[in-house]
Amino acid sequence: MGLVFDAATRKSVSKQMIALPLQNNAIDSMLDSINEEKAVNDNIDGGNDVFYENYAGLVSNNEIERSLKDGVLAGTFVEADIENAIDRADPNLFYPVAPATPNPDYVPFICPEVNGGNATTAASYEYNAGPPAKGVLLCNEATSSPAGNGIENLSTVIQTGFAHAGAATTLTGNYLVGNTTITTVAALTLGQYVLVAGSGHSMLCVVLSVVGGFTYNIYVVCESTGTIVAGGAVSHSWTGFTEPERTSLTATVPTYQDLMGALTTVGLNSLVERVNTWEVVIAAQRVQLVANDDPNHTVEVTAEIASIDVLKIALDNWLALVGGAKFSNVNLASLSLLSSNRRAANPARIAETITALGGVTRTGVNTYAPTGVVDDLYYQRYVYLDVRINMVFGSLRKSRNANKGTANLTYTKGNNTFLESEYAGALATSKISANADGSVRIALEDATQFLIADNVYVLSESVAEIAATIQNKSGNVLTLNVSIPGTMTVRDLTRVVKEL
Repeated sequence: MGLVFDAATRKSVSKQMIALPLQNNAIDSMLDSINEEKAVNDNIDGGNDVFYENYAGLVSNNEIERSLKDGVLAGTFVEADIENAIDRADPNLFYPVAPATPNPDYVPFICPEVNGGNATTAASYEYNAGPPAKGVLLCNEATSSPAGNGIENLSTVIQTGFAHAGAATTLTGNYLVGNTTITTVAALTLGQYVLVAGSGHSMLCVVLSVVGGFTYNIYVVCESTGTIVAGGAVSHSWTGFTEPERTSLTATVPTYQDLMGALTTVGLNSLVERVNTWEVVIAAQRVQLVANDDPNHTVEVTAEIASIDVLKIALDNWLALVGGAKFSNVNLASLSLLSSNRRAANPARIAETITALGGVTRTGVNTYAPTGVVDDLYYQRYVYLDVRINMVFGSLRKSRNANKGTANLTYTKGNNTFLESEYAGALATSKISANADGSVRIALEDATQFLIADNVYVLSESVAEIAATIQNKSGNVLTLNVSIPGTMTVRDLTRVVKEL
């Protein structure tokens, strides 16, 4: 260590050499005690965690199933929020947000308002009770304004077209495949279908907003396979395809063949791909339902699984129809009916998931209650969050604190051991085993490192240091060249030190 020893340094270091092993012994005892208590507490927390994970899983099942129906992604916490809550780390002192006027006496660090509401919207889902979105709905949407691209809409468009307010006009610039805007000679009606055709190609879009002048942002429902040059016709009305055209998958007017393919079998917005995606979404719902073993809602869950199974068989049968047979009047009507029936049934199932999830709210300082019944999933999940995290005696909080305590003590012990090793290379130190008696003889606890002719120092906490030379040695008793006063006692931590 490069220590330069003077009286003060010898006194300090030698005292530490005596104290450090005692500290480490105490640390070992504390670690044993902590580990024993931690083992008991971990068993308790393991039991609490089983219940928490059960309710957290049921919450997730219901939240994910709902998001696949109406796109609502619940704003719920993740494991990192729980860890932050245990560590009391901002900004997660309260979940989902700190109250506007937090009660200073309120202890919990994850508060009861754990059902965070609609955080965002899923990218792909089945049902929307409001106006139809563009490109995300699978089987919703009536044919009224604003125009959409759900299964019922597309089924209607392919058979009878559409007729919206707005005068026919033409493109003033080329439409290129992948464009998200068009520019026309005259104004277009927002929120409605527009058919663009020319140069042997056709494209169906929904007019979203005005960019400026007669340039509009659009959502492309059915993409063209090539450029439609300036002068191409732009219309708010179209009569659809006849049944022979649909069943043969061939447009009588070649310019509309792009539209035929895009409405039937080609691209993400075609009816075939819409049905394929619909099957994927209801299959994902079924996975959540099968995993949902909530004993309080078995009847509803079982009924929804059965409903999905019946729907899948019907959709499989429609997809199995060969070629254009899918698009006959009868088969399109059957598909639209599946969609409308599902649309009508979905709100009830969404309401069931909302009821099952329930809610939890604060009722006072450190008290909370379900917004519905005690079996509500949000409430039950919070019960186990509360007993694991929020309370000073919370099982997960105690386990985390024990881990931190163990880590700190282990670090301290390691540092002590390092210092012991460093000091042992610089000094030899031993406490006396009996009080000095005023003679030249002094008894040590361990005289192994002390030899005849060694220069040593006799130190205590209240008597000045005495320099001496060892004249003789018998076991652990040294004979020095100077007498040691009786004021140097065991109680005063008298020790003999030799520089190495």
